[in-house]
Amino acid sequence: MPPVQAPAPATDSSPSPAGAWWLDVDPRFGIYVFAGLLILIAWSLAGWRIAAERELELDRLRKESSNLVRAYEEQVARSLQAIDQTMLFLKSEYEQRGAALDFSRYLREGRVHKGIAHLLMVIDADNEIVLANSPLQALDVARHEHEYVGDHAQRRSNEMLISRPVFGRVSGQWRLPLSRRVETADGRYAGVVVAAVDPAYLSGFYRQVDLGPSAAIMLVGRDGIVRARQSGEDSTVGQDLTGSILLQAAAERLSGGFEAAGSVDGVPRVVSFKVIGEFELIATVGIALAEGLAEARHRASAYLWGAAGFSLFILLFSFALNASLLRVQRTHRRLLKSENSLAEAQRIGRIGNWELALDTMVGHYSLETARILGLPDHPLVLHFADALQLAIEADRPLVSRLLEKARSSDQPASAQWRNLRQGELRWIAATAERYALGPGRYALRGTVMDITAQKHQEEAAERERGILQQIASGAPRAGVFSELCEYLEQQCRGARVSLLLLDASRRLLRHGAAPNLPDELTRALDGLPVGENASPCGMAAATSLPIVVEDMYSDPRVEPYRELARTYELRACTSTPIIAGTGEVLGTFALYWREVHAPSAAETEAVQKAAYLASIYLDRERSELEIHQLNAELEERVASRTAELQAVNRELEAFSYSVSHDLRAPLRAIDGFSAILLQSHAGELDEPSRNLLARIVAAAQRMGRLIDDMLALARVNRSPLHFETVDLAAIARSIAEEFAQSQPERKVEFAVPDMLPELADPALIRVVLENLLGNAWKFTRNRMEARVELRMTLTEGERVYCVSDNGVGFDMVYADKLFGPFQRLHRPEEFPGTGIGLATVQRLIHRHHGQIWAESRPGQGASFYFTLDARSASEHLKRVVNA
Repeated sequence: MPPVQAPAPATDSSPSPAGAWWLDVDPRFGIYVFAGLLILIAWSLAGWRIAAERELELDRLRKESSNLVRAYEEQVARSLQAIDQTMLFLKSEYEQRGAALDFSRYLREGRVHKGIAHLLMVIDADNEIVLANSPLQALDVARHEHEYVGDHAQRRSNEMLISRPVFGRVSGQWRLPLSRRVETADGRYAGVVVAAVDPAYLSGFYRQVDLGPSAAIMLVGRDGIVRARQSGEDSTVGQDLTGSILLQAAAERLSGGFEAAGSVDGVPRVVSFKVIGEFELIATVGIALAEGLAEARHRASAYLWGAAGFSLFILLFSFALNASLLRVQRTHRRLLKSENSLAEAQRIGRIGNWELALDTMVGHYSLETARILGLPDHPLVLHFADALQLAIEADRPLVSRLLEKARSSDQPASAQWRNLRQGELRWIAATAERYALGPGRYALRGTVMDITAQKHQEEAAERERGILQQIASGAPRAGVFSELCEYLEQQCRGARVSLLLLDASRRLLRHGAAPNLPDELTRALDGLPVGENASPCGMAAATSLPIVVEDMYSDPRVEPYRELARTYELRACTSTPIIAGTGEVLGTFALYWREVHAPSAAETEAVQKAAYLASIYLDRERSELEIHQLNAELEERVASRTAELQAVNRELEAFSYSVSHDLRAPLRAIDGFSAILLQSHAGELDEPSRNLLARIVAAAQRMGRLIDDMLALARVNRSPLHFETVDLAAIARSIAEEFAQSQPERKVEFAVPDMLPELADPALIRVVLENLLGNAWKFTRNRMEARVELRMTLTEGERVYCVSDNGVGFDMVYADKLFGPFQRLHRPEEFPGTGIGLATVQRLIHRHHGQIWAESRPGQGASFYFTLDARSASEHLKRVVNA
């Protein structure tokens, strides 16, 4: 059984230039050149075919015209010979009979064919018409006798002479004179016998054959004069063709042909000619090219349309092919770009992909996979056994279990293991999932990622958390600092670390920790001076900036310490200051390498992080020391302040006792004696005196109430709080009943809910309600239908209580004076009172950690709102008691 086809190679490598060169070629040039060549070939073939068929057609026309001209020449020759026989007969008869010759009898007897000659006549040597069958026509023809008479008179010739055609004025027709010489018995010129022939007689061949309406037959003399001609309906004669192609050709050969425009009408024709030698005539037959080549032109048109259609098809096909190729190119470019982007994304993300056929355990992998696992980058063929060998032996079962888990399930599987890559241990994270290649055929695909850096970060983060826990738990300084040094040595491979701390004088750096430095070197570094021209650690502490010495053997800044560096083979040094939150330098970290070294960004970040952790620890130490000191000072201050408060409280109690006893005694005396005077001696006093005594009694009583209110206000802040659940509605109803009993004549409606449970001090909250409800009772006394209401609403989850009335109200301009002691918004004559009640209410509400405020309008009543937070007040009280 052949092996299962391995999955396609992973797509992270770009195709080779040899395989993708065509993507950079513009297909339009090649396609259009090829299309142009095809179109050129098509038109060339069409042109060649048209030319070939035209030439074949011309050959046919030449042959046809040649055959026709031979037939025409023979017909003309026979006709002329017949006419000549007639003229020889007439000549003989005339020479024998003379003027007794009777043309009419010959015509009647048929001895002279009437259709051959329309006019027969004899002209004697004196140029007189001796005989004629039509005298008028004879005169018409005789006007031109000079040509043929002169020719016969001047030369002794026994040939028939064909003269130029003449146009008869009488007949209105063309006539072609034919003549023969008449002689006496001794051979002298005796005249001529003339036969005038209709030229159409000699061109009647035109009607016998179908030459086409533009064809022409013509009989031309050697002198170039047309003797007979027929082209369509045109039969005019007498044209002079001297210098024409016909005469030139006839001068060179007795027969032939050519293509030319007609000398008479300019119509292009295929012309064949033949010289009739015995009569000095040239017979021609011309077939019009327009008619003779009509079929060829029709086929040529078909060829041209075919070539045009083929060209259009080629153009459309080339456009479609070009568009298709461009789409293919764009698709391939996008695919190539996608593959390159995937490869670049894998390179940037350091993640590779792979695929493996389960039946052959052979597959493919990407270039990034090769880089991550240390596999060959060519060819990218994956053999599972080779990849397995790269994992360390202890972790190979993890790789095998990953494949088994993915093979047996449709769910993705993942695993992590350690790999050896060029002798370096790397952490690998891989995923795998199964997919179907076909019926019953499966493969695995997945990803691999180098997570070594992540593992190192996790280890570093774990170590940082451990260090922070040590710092938070107050671990010993030595242990924390040693852990920080080892943390830095782990993050900065090849480095050895020491931590130095500023002493109290801030002039020297003292040993803090150096777990992996020789003791001799540690003692040598203990006590390094601080300064800008000191060691790297001293410079870092002095400038608060990191100092980097890449080569201690050549850097002039560390020349005093060069011998020490050589002794312990220290080549490079980086010193980073440890800076407190306040900006104060606390110490330095020093990192040493055995080779020339410039710290990387990651190493610099690690050192700064370690310095920050060290500063947290040192800041915490200093803060704890300061807290201990502050606690001691605070305890001392609290004790002192407590003693002062206790003394003040004792003074307040003494003052309260003095007010309640020392002030009340004189007031009672004034009140008592004034009352006795009013009761016992009222008759002895006049009305003004009695009024004054009454006012003294009222003032003393008011003074007593004021003292009571002042003492109550003072007791508000000193009385202890006892919180429990109380029913504000029940308290309000009890207070309302007391008011109703005290003034039964008043009609006041009290609106109170059934229950208003709240956590509060029962005694103090009753004082609050007594004052608020008492004010409402007092300021509604002028109302016939007074109303007082206690209600509760929820505002943003907070319970807000309200005591409202429909009394006289007040102007909100004075609302800020409401809760001040002794502040009143109405005159005592209108509404009695001391101005202490609302001040007392506000203090009691504040002791419950609540708020109170009022809203009112003159004449429209007043509403007093308050909140209670007894739980917060109770907790605060507990904290105070515990303190």
